[in-house]
Amino acid sequence: MDDRYIIPLPDFKYDHQALFDVQDNNENYVANPHFKKSRNLDTSKDNLFSDFFNPSSPVIEEIKNKFNFKTDCKFTRVLAGGVLPSHIDPKRTAVVMFPITDGPSPIVYYDENKNKLFEYTYTGVTLINAKIEHGVPVNKSDRIFFQVNSYLPWEQLVTMYKENTLYEQ
Repeated sequence: MDDRYIIPLPDFKYDHQALFDVQDNNENYVANPHFKKSRNLDTSKDNLFSDFFNPSSPVIEEIKNKFNFKTDCKFTRVLAGGVLPSHIDPKRTAVVMFPITDGPSPIVYYDENKNKLFEYTYTGVTLINAKIEHGVPVNKSDRIFFQVNSYLPWEQLVTMYKENTLYEQ
């Protein structure tokens, strides 16, 4: 594993079906405001990509409360044929990714010249570094994730993981 980019969290336990149900057929998905502001992209129309901000339910609170850092969360959805444009997150430093749909397209990390550095196909809950350019250039099927955001430095999160203090088991 190359912990510059990702850290799989295979032992993280949660109720997948309850999490799926929170977002299923939810009308609160909207175009991503960061891409609208920075690139004038309407991601819902141009990229088939949208977000559902600040969802609330018992399963979401349970998940958020397991982490030993202050957090917020959202769902992201990229429909089949859509694209998550490459980017560096403006505020959050890392994201715990919970795949909601099966067989999601991989995340790709890039260097400053848009050369592929690293590619990862999710097999479960994974912490990703959001401060290296990344995106999802190809989506053959709908790709839905629940995301728990962190604002701590990546190096601190790696240390917490290695010390088993990232989240409550």
